[in-house]
Amino acid sequence: MIGGDVKREGLQLNFSRSISAPAEEAAAPAPVPARLRPLSLPTSPSCELADSKKATVVARTRYCSCQELAKRLSAGRSPTCALLDVRPFMVYNQSHIQGAINLNCMDRFNRRRLQLGKASLAELASNKEAKELLKRRTYREFVVCDEGTTDLEMLPASHPLFMVLGALLEDNREPVLLTGGMAAFGREFPSLCRSELRPMGLDGPDCVSQLRERADEIESAQVTQILPFLYVGNQHDAKDLVSLKNCGITRVLNVTAHVPGYHQQQGISYKTLPAADSGQQNISQYFDEALEFIGGLVGWTLRSPPPVSGFSGHCARRHQASVLVHCVAGVSRSPTIAIAYIMKYLPMSMLEAYQLVKARRPIISPNLNFMGQLLEWEQYLRPSMPALTPCSEEASGAARLPGPPTGQQSPCRPLETCTS
Repeated sequence: MIGGDVKREGLQLNFSRSISAPAEEAAAPAPVPARLRPLSLPTSPSCELADSKKATVVARTRYCSCQELAKRLSAGRSPTCALLDVRPFMVYNQSHIQGAINLNCMDRFNRRRLQLGKASLAELASNKEAKELLKRRTYREFVVCDEGTTDLEMLPASHPLFMVLGALLEDNREPVLLTGGMAAFGREFPSLCRSELRPMGLDGPDCVSQLRERADEIESAQVTQILPFLYVGNQHDAKDLVSLKNCGITRVLNVTAHVPGYHQQQGISYKTLPAADSGQQNISQYFDEALEFIGGLVGWTLRSPPPVSGFSGHCARRHQASVLVHCVAGVSRSPTIAIAYIMKYLPMSMLEAYQLVKARRPIISPNLNFMGQLLEWEQYLRPSMPALTPCSEEASGAARLPGPPTGQQSPCRPLETCTS
C-alpha cells in the first residue's frame, strides 16, 4: 500500500487508451513489407497475331507523296491505279480526291465481317460502280488515304488502315499509302479534289456572285417529280392549287413548323412535321411518320421491278395518290424525307438515293446533320435490305428508278405542266 507521502514523480497517464484495455507493451517496429516483384503476364495470342499482321503490312506497303499522286492524276492518261478513301462517309462527302472510292470501314459491323473473312473490300464501297470496280481485276495497285497519316509505324494495329491494307495484300494487290492523307493533298492540290455535298466552291473572288446565282436557282426551282407519285417542292408549290391539281397531288407533307395547310377545303390532305433546318434538329424521329403518310410499297421485289404505271401489278401503295413533300425552299428538309423513303422502299443505299434525288432536283443540299441521320437510317435498314447481286442484270436493273419504255411518255404529268 502506497503511503500518502510517496512522491508520484514521473507518473504518466494514457488518456487515449480505453480504461478496460490492457496495458500496452513496448511497440515493436512495424515490419517492412517485402517488395513484390512485378509479374509479367504472357502476351495474348490475338495481340501477337495483330502485331505480326501490322509488321507485315508495314514492310510491304509503299508510300506515295502528294506530288506523285497529283502528277498521275493530271497526266490525262487512263488511270493505272485505284484510289481508296477510308475516312468516314460524311467527311469523304465534304471533300475527297477526284475518283476516290469511299470504303465504309468505320462501321464496326463491316470491320468485323472483313476481319472474319465474311466480306470483301468491294462490299464496303459506298456505291455500285465502286463495288463493280473493286470486284474486277482491273487494277493491281491501290493508293489508300485517310485524313493525315504519314507513318504506319505510329498507328495502333487496330487502325482501319491496317484492315484495308491487309485485305489488299491477301488479295495479291499492291497497297500504297498516300503520305499525309487527304489533309496534305487537299492543301497542296485543291483543284484535284471534289465534293458531293457542296456543289460549288465559295472561297474564290466570285463568292458573292456564286451565292447570288445559287439563290436565284433555288428561288426559280419548280416542283420536282422524284417518283411517279412523289414530288419535292417549296412552300410556294404547296400554295399553288393549280400546280397541285395538274400534278394530281392530293396529299401534302409539310416539313416546317410554320407554313399552313392552304387548301384543306379543296380536298387536299395535309400533315405537318415541325422540323427546323438546323444542326440540332432530330429529323429521323419523323421518318416512320412521314413514310406512313406517303404510303409504303407492298409486294416490292428486287427481281421483279414494278412497271411505271402507278406501280401497279407488282406492288401497290397504301394511298393511291400523289404526294408533295415540301419545306421552305425544297433544299434540305423535304429532300431528306424523300431520300429516307427511297432508301427503304426501292431500296437503295444512302448515297444512291441521294444521287437519284439530286439528279432530278439539283438544288438539294441536306445539311450535314441530316446526312448523318440518313447514314444511321441506312444502318437501321440494313438487316431488312435484300441482298443485291451486282453482276446480275436483274439486280442492277432493279436498283434503277423505273422509267417509261422507249418512245413512250411517263403516265405522270411532265414537270412543265405542273407549274402555273
